[in-house]
Amino acid sequence: MKLQSDIAAVCGNTIFTEDGREQKWYKSGGFHTSFDSENQLALHFQDLRRLFKEIKREIHCIIVPVRQSLDDVREQYLEAVRGNLRVVATEHVNAIFDYLKTSSELGAEENKSEFYIGVELSKGTAADEDDDMSFKEIFEYVSDWLKEKISKVKGKSTYLTAERLQRALRAGRDVDNVLKTLPFHFKSLSCEEMGRLIPWMFNLGVRYPQGWKGWEERFTPITNKKGEIIARVQTKDEVLNLQMTGIENPKSRRHLTLHQTDAKGVNHQTHVSYLHLVKMPDTIYFPDIRWLENLRNLPFGVGVSLKMTYQSPDKRLGKLRRQKANLEDQVNHLSQFNENASSNVYEGLALAEEVIGNVEKERDGSYLMSAIFAVSAPDLDLLSVRVKDLIEEYASIGFRLQNTYGLQLRSLMECLPGSKRYVTEFIQDVDVNAVTASFFGNRQELGDDYGAYLARTLEGKPVYYMPGLAASGTVATQSLVMVLTGKTGGGKSVGGNHITYESALAGAKVMLLDPKAERKNLCHWDEKLTELGTELNFISFTNKDEDAGKLDPFLLFENRQDASDIAREIINYLLNINIRNNSMQSSVVARAVRQVAKRKNPSIRFVKEELRMIATDTEMTEEKRNIALNLASTLEELESISLARLIFAEPTNTDNVLNYANQLNVLQVDNLHLPNKDTPPEEYSEDNIISVAILFSLTAYMIRFMKMFPNDLTMIAIDEAWNFFQNPAGERLIDKLFREGRSLLSPILLMTQNLTDIPEGMRGQIGMSFHFRTDESRDIEAINQFLRLDDSSGLEGVLPKLSSGYCVFRDLQKRTGIMQMRVLQDHLFDAFDTSKDIREIAKQEKEQLEKREEVMQ
Repeated sequence: MKLQSDIAAVCGNTIFTEDGREQKWYKSGGFHTSFDSENQLALHFQDLRRLFKEIKREIHCIIVPVRQSLDDVREQYLEAVRGNLRVVATEHVNAIFDYLKTSSELGAEENKSEFYIGVELSKGTAADEDDDMSFKEIFEYVSDWLKEKISKVKGKSTYLTAERLQRALRAGRDVDNVLKTLPFHFKSLSCEEMGRLIPWMFNLGVRYPQGWKGWEERFTPITNKKGEIIARVQTKDEVLNLQMTGIENPKSRRHLTLHQTDAKGVNHQTHVSYLHLVKMPDTIYFPDIRWLENLRNLPFGVGVSLKMTYQSPDKRLGKLRRQKANLEDQVNHLSQFNENASSNVYEGLALAEEVIGNVEKERDGSYLMSAIFAVSAPDLDLLSVRVKDLIEEYASIGFRLQNTYGLQLRSLMECLPGSKRYVTEFIQDVDVNAVTASFFGNRQELGDDYGAYLARTLEGKPVYYMPGLAASGTVATQSLVMVLTGKTGGGKSVGGNHITYESALAGAKVMLLDPKAERKNLCHWDEKLTELGTELNFISFTNKDEDAGKLDPFLLFENRQDASDIAREIINYLLNINIRNNSMQSSVVARAVRQVAKRKNPSIRFVKEELRMIATDTEMTEEKRNIALNLASTLEELESISLARLIFAEPTNTDNVLNYANQLNVLQVDNLHLPNKDTPPEEYSEDNIISVAILFSLTAYMIRFMKMFPNDLTMIAIDEAWNFFQNPAGERLIDKLFREGRSLLSPILLMTQNLTDIPEGMRGQIGMSFHFRTDESRDIEAINQFLRLDDSSGLEGVLPKLSSGYCVFRDLQKRTGIMQMRVLQDHLFDAFDTSKDIREIAKQEKEQLEKREEVMQ
């Protein structure tokens, strides 16, 4: 038998076959289940069951193994790197990926899968379907056939009639409407993607397949009766060009050898064996068995073709009753000769009665399914091992796969999109539940497709991070806010520092708010991250004269309205004014700030003057005058604290430190006295209050920073973010930061101890989240609800036991799983770890003791 193609033409994502079928193709986004409870798995099962139950057409499901090399990820990532640290980033990325390739961390190759589904728009490929064709379908088929023959007699080449095209478009819309009602994402394939899918069998084992790029441009126009172009199609000749691969069918007849040439002109030889599913268990127990998931247990990729023809309940019942009648005839015939039928016959009768009863009750249809598994390897010895491993893996769950002699070429052709059934020996009648139990589309992936190597999953799969990807519109959530939560010592700071560092290397201009000044005083970034050179910039504020007034909102913002908003929030916080509960006090402050904004040279330090002017304004009520006087006095007391000079003192140096265009900027304030997290706001000292107000002013600084570089990705990272959420003013400032970040497409990274620190109304703006070890039941419950996990997910038993560096992670595709943060370079881990090294402390104490002893001597 020679290789042949059943495709007559391809129009967009629809295949038109020579035997009169039309098949529309989609890529399935699938679903993620690595952290799902049994209840959630059951929900996924019901959702997937709806697909197979409601589509009621023949479908062709294909799993394409993607050979993703670490070199591919590296190349994609380096192409996206921008900024002043490109050279450093290249050296860093090469070092990381070279280590990943040569160590046992991951291995040089990653087995990933892509899921595709093709839906027959008219008739299917089952042999008996012609019996069910209506007179209308027969008329349309004969009409198209006659038109094609007449065109050939006239010397014209007709690949596709206008009438057939319109019928396919109408049927395709019906399928689209059904798929839209399902909770899974199905993407219609583009012309280029079809050019990649159609020859997928010929590209097994090839990293750079040739032929599909530019396929959209190689079209033939289709015209209507008026001569108008109504479609552009790729013809059978173009399809054959995609499949130009040498195929050798050896004497063993149990594998094929593909002689391939990739897009770079390199020749490859790949051996492929096609195994058929010849037996399934009579009963499949879900969720214990999800039979396509077993492919993940193998260290190599496997291609899968599931060709399934839908049978209505009535048609299925008719077949089952005929089978039962045949078995009864055997029993009756043998009984006439005083012989008993074998136990297999009686078991078959019992099973037939049970199935018939279920179908009559549930009224579920079934599928005539043929399943083919394609295993490939660069040499025959490895192929033999892989075939054996695949057969044993499925034997462990009661499935029998068979590498059948002489069916290899026919199996290859059946795996191709648009193909008819070439292998009919192993077609099985399976119910919808058995098909659903395959869990087609289930993924176990976390993170972005490419980017910086950030972590690995419990299964040893890499987790990549691409800065700013949420703004691309290609992921499930476009939220740019990232959150890291967890107790001290769980790895939260290491993870946050890792993300910040990788973002700066990738080209983002980063501003990190470091309230405790740990990056310089504890971690010594200035000494340990020397590769960053002058691109690492510490912006320190002190109570010295040169920094006086540097955090005055009216100095930071050119827009006076923005400055007024921030100034009002700072004053309200300092004076403990709640807008809702203290409306009169709030209105007095608002008037004073408005008056300041009208001055030629406005400054927040003039608010006190304006309040005293209000206190002498006879047009104001006596109550408001007294309020204004009291507020001015309280404000004057707070301004006398040394740190308050950063906000309220008259500037002696108006040079704007924001003019720095460094990649990684660390913002810190010397001698900041932040309260402990457990301290109630009403017990804050004056130093605590001023310190938190300075954080609020620094928020204005960060907003200004985001606006300075409109053509660059800017990122804001805030450590100890819980300080902002202790009062309404801080919440409003963070919300403003979120809004500005969203409008400017700037990622925001928050590091805080508990998710409950963040108001529930703001959690909906969070995209990626990292939840490290915590044992607080209230916080665990909040995380469970935020991640939308089932109550039985067991999170309360997982989070308290996480080792340092491990976290529960939700990515931009809303997939949740456990991963381990990985910082592979020692000097980076040393720089990112904010926990104090006991040995270093002991060494310092010993040195100090020795010095004291020397002085005493």
